[in-house]
Amino acid sequence: MTRNTNRRRFLKGCALGVGLAGLGSATASAQQASLTPDDFLNAIARQDFIDAVQSVSFESDPSLDQYAVLADPAQGFPIDGDDYGVLSSGVAADIFGEATDFSSFGYGTPAEQYPGGGLQAFDVAEVTIEFTVPPGVTGVNFDYRYATEEIPSFVGSEFQDFFTATLAGPDDYEELITVLPDGTDLTVDNVVDYANVPGGSSESPTPPFPDPDDTKFNSVTQLFAAQNAESFADMGLTGETLTLELRLGDGSDSIYDTAAFVDNLTFGAPSGEEPGSEIEVVVPYQVDFVEGPPNQQLGEDDDDFYGRQNRLIQYAHGNKDGVTKRDTYINSLDESVRECVSYDPIQVNGDTARVDFTVADGCELELSLVSYTLPNEEFSFETADEQELAGSTTDTFGPGDWTIQVPLPTETQEVDDAESLAAGPFESI
Repeated sequence: MTRNTNRRRFLKGCALGVGLAGLGSATASAQQASLTPDDFLNAIARQDFIDAVQSVSFESDPSLDQYAVLADPAQGFPIDGDDYGVLSSGVAADIFGEATDFSSFGYGTPAEQYPGGGLQAFDVAEVTIEFTVPPGVTGVNFDYRYATEEIPSFVGSEFQDFFTATLAGPDDYEELITVLPDGTDLTVDNVVDYANVPGGSSESPTPPFPDPDDTKFNSVTQLFAAQNAESFADMGLTGETLTLELRLGDGSDSIYDTAAFVDNLTFGAPSGEEPGSEIEVVVPYQVDFVEGPPNQQLGEDDDDFYGRQNRLIQYAHGNKDGVTKRDTYINSLDESVRECVSYDPIQVNGDTARVDFTVADGCELELSLVSYTLPNEEFSFETADEQELAGSTTDTFGPGDWTIQVPLPTETQEVDDAESLAAGPFESI
């Protein structure tokens, strides 16, 4: 996939002044002109971590304004304290606005190494923090969201903007801690199950937008907690000096901005997950997109299933780590209904599922998005009557583009100790 080359040349030509990020970029740049690596560290980290830091540095030119310390709220940040940090492939301080405010600022920096190879990286922002592991510490963690303008137009393309956080230390220890719930690295393609995916194009998006719609980025992920998998003590790293590298950049070119919002870097438990606190955990679920009203109970008789009722459009199964299986049953629908609706795959963001769909001209349909518990994480006609209805959304839809959402089933758990955090990710309550 390629982009409009005229636009690409124009944006790179704007690197010396104000690009499509707008005049606000110049103001934001001036406000961040005196930002130091220590300022950034103090904004994103708790005191327990700051006390263990030996050094912190920006590895790309900070005059490029790819780093910002912000106090004004956006996307639930700040999480701890009065401010938070942003790394961006554009102007980091210029994040505020609405999803319809297109943000693309190209610096035209030389190509760098892309994580894992295969592509080239541009406009890379990198923070390197060197720290000593204190006694009794099991790991580090921080809260973050990834935001990008690459979605929706460049999903499935070579424009895979990225964000990585990597720990490194003695004896060749190296660990990527920004791993998504499905085990993949954080790139444009891999976040679509964990972020809103707008309609339209990257330059002119249509809903669904980030909630709240308080940033220029089209697509923003759920809140993630980055953390190492194995205890530092168990790996013999107590007292050793480690580095934490935060690295973000554009994939394959230097336009269409991407950013990471970062806060709450600590040796303790992530926000909302302190030992003794209660957390809301998504349990195994089934989500059905169907014609007509929801079934309050599945499997009460042999015909009490959407597929057998010729009403099932698509379904998704999953757990706290995301979607594990999805499929479509649209061919089971009556032909008159099948010709009236087209749709995207069911998406999951935190404890909410949604589906984006289009009703054709001249059609009107009653449609529902329904969620159920899924005992044993596998559907069975024999045990369907054990599934419990968790939520449903039903309405009548005329021609046009629509989105409906439904809550996923959850249960409340108490965090007993720091080790139990390995079962995450969780949603704070």
